[in-house]
Amino acid sequence: MKLLVRRRTGAVVAASTLALALVLAVAAPAQADDGIAFTPPTQSAEYGQNWSVSGKITPQTYDDFEYGSLSLTTGSTTKNLGTDRLSGGVFNFGDYDFDLDLGVGTHSFSAAFTGGYATATSTTPAVVTITPAQVLATTTIAPDPNNSLNAIITSQLTGKFVDQLPNCDCEDQDGYLLPAGTWKLTVTDSSGNVVLTKQVSQPASGLPTFVNYWQNVPPGETFSAAATFTITGAGASNFMLTSQKFSWTSSKSGAGGGTSPSSTPKPTTIKPASFAPPVLVFWAVLLVALILIALDILLYIRRRRSLRAASATGASPEVHES
Repeated sequence: MKLLVRRRTGAVVAASTLALALVLAVAAPAQADDGIAFTPPTQSAEYGQNWSVSGKITPQTYDDFEYGSLSLTTGSTTKNLGTDRLSGGVFNFGDYDFDLDLGVGTHSFSAAFTGGYATATSTTPAVVTITPAQVLATTTIAPDPNNSLNAIITSQLTGKFVDQLPNCDCEDQDGYLLPAGTWKLTVTDSSGNVVLTKQVSQPASGLPTFVNYWQNVPPGETFSAAATFTITGAGASNFMLTSQKFSWTSSKSGAGGGTSPSSTPKPTTIKPASFAPPVLVFWAVLLVALILIALDILLYIRRRRSLRAASATGASPEVHES
C-alpha cells in the first residue's frame, strides 16, 4: 500500500513538473536569432547601369553598430564594407561597390555582420540579374557638299551604355570605354549586289563612330547600307549588338542631287564700279565755286565804282590787281 502511494505521488510530481515547464516555455518570450533581410531581394539591371540593394539587421535589441564589420560575399568575392554604411542597423550596396566587374548573369549576395554585441547573417540571399547592354549600330549616307559625285557614310553606336561614355581625358576614363572591336560596312544596290564593303578595327573608345568616304557613287541608284560592330575579348558577352539598315537613293546627275562638274555654272565676273565721288566732296567743291564767283562779282562792282568816280573828278582811276 505504501509502495502504491509512493508511485502515485511520484507520478503526480513528474506530471506537475512537466506541466510547469510547458507553461513557462509558452509564457517566456521567444529569443529570435539576429538576421539580415534584403530589400528588394531580387532585381535586374542592364550591364553598366545602376542597381542598389538595401539590407537591415534585425532585431534591433542593441543600438551600437560602431564596433563591428559588415561584409558582402558573391561567388568567391568578399568585400568588406566596414561600419560606415550602417545607420540604425540599415545599410545599402550596389554597382558603385562592384563597378562594371559584375558581368552578365545571376549573382547572389550574402551579408554578415560581426560586432561587439551581436552577430548577424543573411538567411535569404539577394539576387541581382545582369542582362546584356543593348547597343544599336545605325548607318547614314549623306552627299559630299563639296563634290556631288561622292558621299559620306557614317556609322555609330547608340544605347544606354554608349550614351554614358565620357568624351574627355579623365583619370577613370579607362573604366568607361566601349571594348575594342571591328567595324564591318556593307552597301548593296537595288539588285542586291554588294557595291562597297569595308572592315576597320577600333580600339577601346568613348566615341564609337566609323566614317567612310565613298567616291564616284553611281547616280540614280537606290542603296541599302548597314554596319555591324563585333566586340573582341572576354567582355563580348556583356553586350547585345544589333544593326539597322539605311536606304538611300543617289541623284540622277550625281550623289545628293547636286549637278555634275561639267554643268556647274561658272562664277560671274564682277567688274569694278566706276569711281563716284562722295556726296560730301561734291557739295564742298560747289561751295568753293560759289564763294569764288561771289568774290569776282564784288571786285567787278568795286572796279565799276572806281571808274565812275574818276570820270567825275577827271582823275585817272586806280587800278587794283586782283
